[in-house]
Amino acid sequence: MQMFSELPFIKLRRLRDIRGFELRSTDGEVGKLYDILFDDLTLTVRYLVMNTENCSPEGQVLVSSIAVDDVDDANNEISIQLSCNQIRHSPVLEKHQPVTPIYEIEYFRYYDWPPYWSSSPFVPPLSLNRGNGTSLDEGRDRHMPYHICSAINMIDFYIVARDGKFGHVRDVVIDEKTWMICYLEVDAGEDLPGRYVLLETDWINSMDWSGKNIMMELDKEVIRSAPFYDPGLEVSPDYRAKLHEHYARYTYRDRSVPNRYKSRGH
Repeated sequence: MQMFSELPFIKLRRLRDIRGFELRSTDGEVGKLYDILFDDLTLTVRYLVMNTENCSPEGQVLVSSIAVDDVDDANNEISIQLSCNQIRHSPVLEKHQPVTPIYEIEYFRYYDWPPYWSSSPFVPPLSLNRGNGTSLDEGRDRHMPYHICSAINMIDFYIVARDGKFGHVRDVVIDEKTWMICYLEVDAGEDLPGRYVLLETDWINSMDWSGKNIMMELDKEVIRSAPFYDPGLEVSPDYRAKLHEHYARYTYRDRSVPNRYKSRGH
């Protein structure tokens, strides 16, 4: 059994640290990262949202996370395995409109990619292999339902412990390898003025999008007494070990099964 002190190194990134990074295609820059869209069942990042009115002033241009090649901190760039022409002519999502199954089918058909839901609804493809012979429509409705959500829209959601509210979401922390949201960075608010905490997303019990609440399977006092978290520092394996030892829960992992959300309240 893996001990907390043996946690592997995981490259973690806060959304605010990469928001505004240039998206560089195989033949040039195409825009800046504005937001990320994730499915609310596994918290896997499905799309990067480009902030590029010059490219498509009438809507949002999305780039699938499976097209990401590298994140370059030195140059504030995210390399994309697509050309400018491919991205600029990809299906556009109208502003303020949700990502629907119909849009996703059109999107993956445009790129001639096997859709992530064709092999598993929980794990995204790790390469741009084409033509696996799977129908785009096949299997889309057989799996558990989920919604594609904006990370920016989740900022300021309240954290609701078992015995009351505790602060609000300040940012999300992403695993660069799997593109999953593995932690929530939380401003403790009145409970601990000027303090921040990290909460593992596997500890979420349910999410209420209409009420802007995230219910956690934790008590407020346990959260208050967690190891000090500095949002200006990298989340190290040592800190993660201390964090999970404090909560006496196992660490973030590559999820092969859906989260245990009881309701998502859209």
